[in-house]
Order: sequence, then structure tokens, then C-alpha cells
Amino acid sequence: TYIFYYIIIQLFSPVIYYVLILIYILVLLLYYLVNAILKLLLSIIFLNLYYLLYYYIVYIFHLYLLYIFILLKNLNVLYYLFKIFNMYNIFNCFNNKCLFYIFFLNIFLCILNCYILLYSFKFFLHILLI
Repeated sequence: TYIFYYIIIQLFSPVIYYVLILIYILVLLLYYLVNAILKLLLSIIFLNLYYLLYYYIVYIFHLYLLYIFILLKNLNVLYYLFKIFNMYNIFNCFNNKCLFYIFFLNIFLCILNCYILLYSFKFFLHILLI
């Protein structure tokens, strides 16, 4: 039986050698793939934290302004609020100017949100291509 095993090993040694090389290459590729995925995940988690934090602060602020805008427009509270504020001369706001300022600020924040989102996506693609 030992001679039989020895003959089989001698006959198939080149095949075993190539299989071992193939396994080594596959393990190496798997290692690089896992390394790339980990690098990508870590890059997204750590490098995008700043952008995500900034994005969410801006997004929350934008939603807050949007809700204020909808609330003030729908309930027509703006007129009465500014009337009260003008009585105390806290600030002057005539002909619903402040409503338009809030509206344009909201549009600006919308554009800023889109820019941050696109920049994050571009950054993500840049990491993917590396």
C-alpha cells in the first residue's frame, strides 16, 4: 500500500503542486478582496463621518426650516408673529419678507444637501476605484 501511495504521489505531484499554487493564489485573492472590502468599509465609516455629520446637521436644519415654513404658511401664523415682534421692535419684517428669506434659505439648503450627497457618492466611487 505504501508503494501504491508513493506511485500516486509521484504521478500526481505536478498536479498537486499546481493545485497548491492555485489554492495559494485563491487565498491571496481572497485576502486582497477582504482587505479591499475592509478598507472600503473603514473609509466609509471613518472618513465619511465628517461628511455624514455635516450632512445630517444641514439636513436636520433644512427639515426644521421646511417644517417652520410649512407651518407658518399653512397656519398663517407668520403675520401675527411678526405683528407681535414689530410691536416690540424686536425685528422689522414687512410684507412677509421673512417668509421669502426662509423659503430661499430652504432652497439653498436643498442645493447644499444635494451637493454633499453627490460629493459623498463621488468620494465613495473614488474609494471603490482605488
